[in-house]
Amino acid sequence: VRGRATGSGRRAAEYDRLLARVRLGRAGRCPKRPDLFIVVADDSGSVCGGNDPLGHRYDEIGYALRKTGAACTCGRCLAGIVHFDVPTNADVAPTPINRKHQRKLEAGLTVPSSAGSSNLGPALAAAYRIAKRHPRHTSTLIAATDFELFDHDVDQVMQHLVAFPGRVHAMVLNTTPLPILTGSSNVTVSEVDARSTIGSVAQSVFGTLTAGRINAFP
Repeated sequence: VRGRATGSGRRAAEYDRLLARVRLGRAGRCPKRPDLFIVVADDSGSVCGGNDPLGHRYDEIGYALRKTGAACTCGRCLAGIVHFDVPTNADVAPTPINRKHQRKLEAGLTVPSSAGSSNLGPALAAAYRIAKRHPRHTSTLIAATDFELFDHDVDQVMQHLVAFPGRVHAMVLNTTPLPILTGSSNVTVSEVDARSTIGSVAQSVFGTLTAGRINAFP
């Protein structure tokens, strides 16, 4: 189940058809310094139980990755997926985003079998380790969560998030963005709520994926 909260295979296929009509713009050319995108995903009860208003966050992230990956010719731009419950059966190590490897990436865009944690800290620590292992890449962290966190020291975790060595895209699911996010210069905030339409998540993620690409027009 690729992150779909509810629904039969027929409804899921219908959503894919609707999503395919969403225009995401031009992905441009690969940057001289390759990109590394780390998707940190919240599969807690609050997110899976209603705080993903569209119910298809993974499908939309995957759509944005496919569109960007289709334009990748260097083979050096990477994406990795880390779930809150890390380690999980759905975590994906940094993998080229090009067409050849898209199926591997999409395998991680799902709710893992061990889902349930509301702690951002472990996944954030994993993201830091991944970025450290790729010093020749420009790192971007994409955090898809409602920020209803149960970490022992939430303030410290949030400080760690905004101090990430690279860009941060906070995809805030059905809650009001915290001031520490909106007040940090390296953080892009996108809100997903009841007013969001099909493709809104894909469009915001596509903008982040193409931010450093040459002649991109998201």
